[in-house]
Amino acid sequence: MHLPMMYVGFSLEREAETLALFSLLAVFWDFLWFVCNPHFGLARFRAGQVWWFQSWRLGLPAPYSAGLALSLLVYVAAGIATGEMTVADRVNRWAIVFATFLAPTLATVAATWFAAQRREAAFVPTDDAMSSTEILKG
Repeated sequence: MHLPMMYVGFSLEREAETLALFSLLAVFWDFLWFVCNPHFGLARFRAGQVWWFQSWRLGLPAPYSAGLALSLLVYVAAGIATGEMTVADRVNRWAIVFATFLAPTLATVAATWFAAQRREAAFVPTDDAMSSTEILKG
């Protein structure tokens, strides 16, 4: 995460941006663990099923809300401290990064959901399908 700073130089603004974007990444990363985990899945991603998240807001664990808010606040504060950009510009830049993370996350959710639907459809017997005993009899 800090490798680019070795080339462009350290600044508090860049450090704050790095920490803000890492906080944003951590939220998406954690959510994708649920999406991609075949033993957990998105169907069980809700209050009461995820015991380590005690409080939920708007269908998401409270730490996700806190992580997103922290990311936004630190990112905006970094720009205000230098005075180079307005608050609206910083919020807009953060929203673009958020959307950049959101798009592949939604694509992963969709791909995982469609794969699960295909797996379920593959195991649904039809009326004209032969049973395993009929197949063995010939």
